[in-house]
Amino acid sequence: MMSADQLETVTVPAPDTIVETWNDRLVQSRLVRGLTMTSLAKALNVSVPAISEWESGNIRMLDADKMMRLCLLLDISPVWLMFGDGAPPDVQTPLSKNDFSRVGKACIFLRAARSAPPADKNELIEAALAVLT
Repeated sequence: MMSADQLETVTVPAPDTIVETWNDRLVQSRLVRGLTMTSLAKALNVSVPAISEWESGNIRMLDADKMMRLCLLLDISPVWLMFGDGAPPDVQTPLSKNDFSRVGKACIFLRAARSAPPADKNELIEAALAVLT
């Protein structure tokens, strides 16, 4: 297992780089806010290895509660974090309660999609995206 110091040396994209995945957008947001993995982990009451898993892409999606706390702490839009729509964190507009409400509803659809029969998954994912747009 890697130490906290080793985890802090993960290569990350520059703040002005267009990033494709939510994991990379998380790294970018953390760096723009000047946070280390350790400080972010403490603020969210999770372990440093958990943050590393999120940033490395080993975790494909956060549960709604963790995502909302993360977005509040980093002052980023959940829609930007998950889908890349909108402005990156250095020019982000303040979050509204509506942003969080929409993401919460979308998470319900996405959770249902995890255990849904294959024929229903796409419909649930489309419903989640519709809530967010």
